[in-house]
Amino acid sequence: MQSSRMQGSKMPASQPSNMSKMQPMKMTKSRGIDWAEMARRLPTSKTDAAQIKMRAEYWKGFDNNGNGYVSLAETEKGIRDVIKLDNLFDAKPAIMRAFQFAKDALPGKSKYGADYIEKKEFRIFLVALRQRFEYFQAFKRIDSGGDGRIDVHEFVAAKNIVEKWVGKMADPEKEFK
Repeated sequence: MQSSRMQGSKMPASQPSNMSKMQPMKMTKSRGIDWAEMARRLPTSKTDAAQIKMRAEYWKGFDNNGNGYVSLAETEKGIRDVIKLDNLFDAKPAIMRAFQFAKDALPGKSKYGADYIEKKEFRIFLVALRQRFEYFQAFKRIDSGGDGRIDVHEFVAAKNIVEKWVGKMADPEKEFK
């Protein structure tokens, strides 16, 4: 269902992205994730000219109807079709949380800005996406039962992994609570 904002829109239909030459990311490193390749595919620098240009191209692919706003569905489609990171595309909770964070990151007077990501928030979205994806992967490593929750036994069993991320824990059970 289209939002009421889009009904009667005179925006052109979706345009093919010129990012189509980029190949899907091959997963070869840590637990199937090539972190270096992910860093190359997520242009988050404020100052690097090549990353700024890449981010502008990404924005065109994400905002393929040219209305200046990107919805959650458009971000998912952009990750799949423009950035082409399958592991990232499959991390729906990370995408959702990064989207929610970025859409409210910068104040604005736009009528629709509170519900969508605008171009000025796009870099923030990419930074948040990388961070939330790292959290998502860390959570999956600890959630050995695969039930979407971490219990005290899983947390204690993952003590060595968690300590690599946060430092020494004298009493993991106490830290858990």
